[in-house]
Amino acid sequence: MSCSKARINPSDTTKLRLFADSGGYCQNPSCLRPLFKDIVDDTIHIAEMAHVISAANDGPRADSGKTNEEKAAYSNLILLCPSCHTEIDKADKHYPEVLVQTWKAEHKDRIQKIFGIIKCQDRSSARRIAQRFLRENKVIFDEYGPMSEDRFNPESSLPKLWSIKI
Repeated sequence: MSCSKARINPSDTTKLRLFADSGGYCQNPSCLRPLFKDIVDDTIHIAEMAHVISAANDGPRADSGKTNEEKAAYSNLILLCPSCHTEIDKADKHYPEVLVQTWKAEHKDRIQKIFGIIKCQDRSSARRIAQRFLRENKVIFDEYGPMSEDRFNPESSLPKLWSIKI
């Protein structure tokens, strides 16, 4: 997954980060095609790293003012299926830099929301969020947990509910 035309090779960490942020799907919001394909006993990836700003000075969305390091940086790359990569490069006037960057940012946000990832600006906001979850867990423990009033009642459904809640 390197750019053979302009000889710009992102680091292994950058590649891993791109795959992680994609969640295994094309980052074009109108596509979302899976980037891994099972063929009989093999699994292949069809993902392609696309440059937001072209690696070449005369390529799609080119900016000769960018260094090779900037062109190979995580911030300048997006993971797409082969069709979307080809399309944004061949019709680059319809896919400006800001649009492609928006796709990447919004895709990453969707993945974070799916996993319930919450970003906090500081420790006090993290503490407030954690305290809310801790209070909820305490209520569940008190009502359904092993020390609840129904712990000795063989007909109670609370032990089963406790198992579900934990």
